Amino acid sequence: MNAYNIGARVGEELAKLYKADGWAGKEVRIASIEDRKADTCMQRNKGAEEAFLKAVPDFKPGNIVRVPYDNTMVNAIDVMTTTLTANPSVTNWIFYSCNDDGVLGGARALENAGYTADQGMGIGIDGSRACDAFGSGKPSAFRGTMWLNSANYGALAVKILLASIKDGTKLPVQSFTDPEYITADNFASDYKAKLCH
Repeated sequence: MNAYNIGARVGEELAKLYKADGWAGKEVRIASIEDRKADTCMQRNKGAEEAFLKAVPDFKPGNIVRVPYDNTMVNAIDVMTTTLTANPSVTNWIFYSCNDDGVLGGARALENAGYTADQGMGIGIDGSRACDAFGSGKPSAFRGTMWLNSANYGALAVKILLASIKDGTKLPVQSFTDPEYITADNFASDYKAKLCH
């Protein structure tokens, strides 16, 4: 798994949502919900930030709020609630984190503070909260997640090994598979049966 690249996918998708929802004229901040003790987490957030800013070059980097958290949803709710209170003039929030817990926590904090679902947009990583976020069918600021489908990693490993055995293809030093992007639109038809038990 390339942490930076997975984060970059998040940033690209958030930029598309930002443009599609017409947020350019609104009072927007990005909350980078960060577990600073985990390098993987910081790489994912860095990828998201840089991809978003590349796609939306007029967004000011000074409008990114660094929100430290301990990698749990309960803590993400707490720290985002404090962040919202400290920024009362902000009408719309974008958020990303290194996992679904950080992003769903951000979405729940917005709901608890009286924001509507369309005033926030966050995309998680790992797919662990997809059932919580999309299962009710209600709109949420949790707009999607990059699911790390372990079956894809296994399939890639076998493919590489077979190529090495059959025709002597050199084993790569690194190999990566892309995450699967789950949204409210494809959750029920493509992922609910796989992920929710």
